[in-house]
Amino acid sequence: MTPGCRRPAGSLGVALAMAMCGGAKAQPASAQAELAEPYQDRVLVDLPPDTPSADRGTAHNPAGWPRMVRLESRWRKTAPVEQPRSQQNPYLYGLLETPNLGAISIDGEIGPGQGLGSLTLRQSDMPLANGWWANHEAGFVYTTGVPLSRKPSRVYVPSALIRGVRGEWTQPGQGFLAQASIGEPGRIDTLGNNEFRGTGSGRVAVGLQWDPLVASASTRATWAAAVQMESEHAGSMTPTHLASDQKTNPRINTDSVFMAARHEAPDNRIQVNALRSLGNAERTSTQGLWLDSSWGGDRQPQSAGLYWLEPGLNWAGLPMANDLAGVYVRRAWRAREWSAEGSMDWLRSIEQPQRQGYYATGAARWRLNKFHQIGAGLSVRRYAGAGWSSFLDWRWKNPWGLGGVRWDQSKVEAQSREQQLTFDQDWDVTRGWGLMTSFSLARVDQETHLGAGLNLAMPLSSYASARASLNSGLNGTSGQHLNLALGLNWRVMRDWSLDAQYTRYSGKMPMFSLDPLAPPLTPLKLNNWSLYVVLRFEWQAGSTVAPLGGRLREGGGRIKGTVYMDANRNGRRDADEQGAEGVPVYLDNRYMVRTDAQGQYEFSLVAAGTHIVSIRNESLPLPWGIVGDGQARVNVVLREGLTVDFPIQPTE
Repeated sequence: MTPGCRRPAGSLGVALAMAMCGGAKAQPASAQAELAEPYQDRVLVDLPPDTPSADRGTAHNPAGWPRMVRLESRWRKTAPVEQPRSQQNPYLYGLLETPNLGAISIDGEIGPGQGLGSLTLRQSDMPLANGWWANHEAGFVYTTGVPLSRKPSRVYVPSALIRGVRGEWTQPGQGFLAQASIGEPGRIDTLGNNEFRGTGSGRVAVGLQWDPLVASASTRATWAAAVQMESEHAGSMTPTHLASDQKTNPRINTDSVFMAARHEAPDNRIQVNALRSLGNAERTSTQGLWLDSSWGGDRQPQSAGLYWLEPGLNWAGLPMANDLAGVYVRRAWRAREWSAEGSMDWLRSIEQPQRQGYYATGAARWRLNKFHQIGAGLSVRRYAGAGWSSFLDWRWKNPWGLGGVRWDQSKVEAQSREQQLTFDQDWDVTRGWGLMTSFSLARVDQETHLGAGLNLAMPLSSYASARASLNSGLNGTSGQHLNLALGLNWRVMRDWSLDAQYTRYSGKMPMFSLDPLAPPLTPLKLNNWSLYVVLRFEWQAGSTVAPLGGRLREGGGRIKGTVYMDANRNGRRDADEQGAEGVPVYLDNRYMVRTDAQGQYEFSLVAAGTHIVSIRNESLPLPWGIVGDGQARVNVVLREGLTVDFPIQPTE
């Protein structure tokens, strides 16, 4: 279980009441047996109070397969600098769980014009003959990626969002997997009109993997192998990679092949990777080779590897780290009261061998006692320019909640030196409320700025709540910026609810990375406001007492949490850190929900037992990436709830 998992304590009220109310007069054992009533569990932990059915709509229909429909009318008003606009889109989410065809769902907006809308149909875990299972998607999906290409590695192989179809077929008993996808690549513009902006080209991907370790529960050493091929035709090698840019840029075909072999034993792992790209502009061919290895247990994990990435290396037109050769080592130490980790890259340019240097990172945390914790970190780059960043923080438990102070310094390339001191407080407030505040003093050269952050959640009644967040600051790459969000949620009746949110952005979102292997980043200009109103209708029917991944009437618990942008990499959500909206969160790689505007998600009824909750790198916007493997193994207990939070951090 990750550090983001928490479980509230259960209630012992029923057992205590039965022990205290046994009666003043003792009776024979036989008489007690005759008078004893069957046990009835009347305590439901962590559930909101019920209300009369007259106020909450019609009763639930338990007949038939589990099914659900959510209809929304989404109205948004945006005012970007370039083109103010207003639009209203209907949104649909539907789920039907069948015994023989797996779970079938549909979700997305239905746009009024061409290019608007994101309707996607999914089918998962459909049983086939000879032990095979199938998963299919049609709509807005990500290109396929074999699992070996998603293992933790120093070199990242990107994925593309496409408007098309995707399929995956697995045979867990033998460890075989096959994948395929085809469609038009592009991106969805989420800062306003939620429009898909395609490239006008076509993208095809296929993948195969054999991994007998998946099919075997033994601890013996084993091999796995995979191959992935991807091609984009009539594409454009432009930074924005959009169809509008291709009018003035030549269209080219790019093809790439990825191959990997992995040897895994209980105490060590090694994986060899090879990638080759071919473009038809000058029939240029580029190669990349890298090796990743790891060993050691959970307390002292270690890893090392090497890479050779030729100039111009790309993944079917998508940018990758290139013109680099080097080796790296990583080491971590984990104890009950402290932890530390460090890494070092020695690297040089392939095209210009005289350009060489290193990139080093280090961080440590120490829990002094149950009230105090300190942490520190440093990153230094001496390659193709110099840069460094560091932090020092102290967190302590105080009478008002959890407080903290943090000192950050950085200097990147020829930019000005930046210094920032931040004070934050997570306040202990009445249940149902939430309050986090932060104040910062930043200095860039001779300019000083006082910033503030606020996250507030408050209940207005049994059926309504409000939320607010504010963040202002100063950055050498973007200048001053201000982010404001106000929200309101009101459950009108059982099946109807209203959600509204106002957001205001100004300035730029700072985006830079010291890591020489990080993908290229472009500062995102934010200078607009938007008003977003959703009228939502939800209807459920069928045998919903069967939890996700479970059997009828066996009961279950709840899993919820937040995906948030951990910009300062401290592993916890600070007052000025935003939730990540629209991120898919998966339960056992079968069920999927998306985070809301605050980065929150929930699986309301999950079978008791062990489950895996995960997010995927390819569904996150650059420069954000998962921490570790992006998954948590949790144990769900009957009628209890779990909170599983996922930080995402800038790739560096």
